[in-house]
Amino acid sequence: MPYRARAEIRQEIVPRYRATFLSADEIARLRSPAGTGRTDFLRDLFPLVAKEVAWNYYKVLLQTDDPTGHARLLAEYPRHAWGSPGMEALLSDLVPDPELRWNWEALDRPADRREFTDSADYRAWILGVLDEDLRHSDLGPAVSAVKAAAAVMRDLRDEVRQVISHRGLSGASYRDHIDHWFSGLNNYAASGPPATRVRELRALVEAGVVQLLGPRMRMTADEESGAFLVGSPQVPGPPLRVTALVEAHLPTTDVRRATDPLLASLRSAGGCRAHFIPDAAGPGYETGGLDVTDVTFQLIDARGVPHPARFSYGPPVESVQWVTAIGARPHVNSRTLLQGDSIARSCLKQGMSRLAGTAVPAGRDAELTAPVR
Repeated sequence: MPYRARAEIRQEIVPRYRATFLSADEIARLRSPAGTGRTDFLRDLFPLVAKEVAWNYYKVLLQTDDPTGHARLLAEYPRHAWGSPGMEALLSDLVPDPELRWNWEALDRPADRREFTDSADYRAWILGVLDEDLRHSDLGPAVSAVKAAAAVMRDLRDEVRQVISHRGLSGASYRDHIDHWFSGLNNYAASGPPATRVRELRALVEAGVVQLLGPRMRMTADEESGAFLVGSPQVPGPPLRVTALVEAHLPTTDVRRATDPLLASLRSAGGCRAHFIPDAAGPGYETGGLDVTDVTFQLIDARGVPHPARFSYGPPVESVQWVTAIGARPHVNSRTLLQGDSIARSCLKQGMSRLAGTAVPAGRDAELTAPVR
C-alpha cells in the first residue's frame, strides 16, 4: 500500500496535540517497571494510544453531522476503557455504520477484507483508495476524521517514546509489537508524503507507467531466464516477469552489520555494543541500535561502561529511543533538539575540564592560561 498523504494544513504554526488519556501520570505509571522486562505494549500501552486516537477521530466525525451524538461522546467516552463492552456499545450507538467506525485492522491492512479478480480489479481499487485519501488530505484534520486521527498518531509519538524507550517494554514486546508492527503502521498513517507526490503516483498508475502488484508481494528469481517473477497471492493471474530488482526499503539500524568504518572499528575494538532489552519471561531481545546511557547518550562499550566523551543520538540509537529519524517541528520543543543540546553541553564541559586541567605551553597567548568558565 502506498503511504497515506499528509493532510493539507493551511497554518504557519501547527500546535502539538496534548494527550487527554495518555497523561503524565499514566506515562510515569507505565514507565516505573522500565528495565524489568514486564511491560507489554499491546496489553499495557496500546489501549491508551487507541483510545486517544479514536477519541479525536469520533470528535471530528460527529461534530458537524450529529451535534447530539458529539455531546454524548464528550460526556461518556472518557469513562470507558478502550475495547470494553461499554465502549463498544457507546460507539455502536453513536456510529451505527461499522464502515465509519475507527478500525485498526482496516487501517493496518486495508486490502485484507477484499477479494480481487485480477490485476485490473486491484488497480481500479487502489486508484479509488488514492482518490479517497487525497480527498481527506484536502479537507485537513479539522474536517476529515481520518486525518485528525493521523495527526494525533503523529503527535503521540513523544508520549509513546517516553514509555517504550530505554528498556521500557519487554524485549519480546518491543520486537513483535514495535519493530514488527506499530512503527510501520504509525509511519504509514502519519508520516506519508505530501499530497502532491500521491497525485503524481496516481497519475503514473493511471497512465500505466507504474504497476502496483498487490498486498504481500512475493518475488522469486528465475535462474534460467535471468529474470524475477513478482506478484501478489491476493491478486489472481500469472506473475509479472521483470529484469531488474531494486530493494528500496530503508534498512533498519544494526550496528552488528554496519560497514561504516567508524562503527565497524568501534565495535571490533569493544568500544560499543548493540542495545539489549531484557524480558522477564524469555531470553530478551538484542536490537541493532547503539547502546547509550538514558540521559547523557554516552556510548556504552562492550563491558557495559559508558565512555565519558563519546556520544550518539538520532538513527544510530533507534531501539534505544523510538522514532529517531523524525525531523524537528517548530514551536514544540523537539526532543531531538533537546538531546542535541544536552550532548553539546556535555562536550563543552569535557573540553572545559581538559583545558582547565592542562598546563599551557610557554609562548601561548595569556588569555588561554586563565581558567575556563
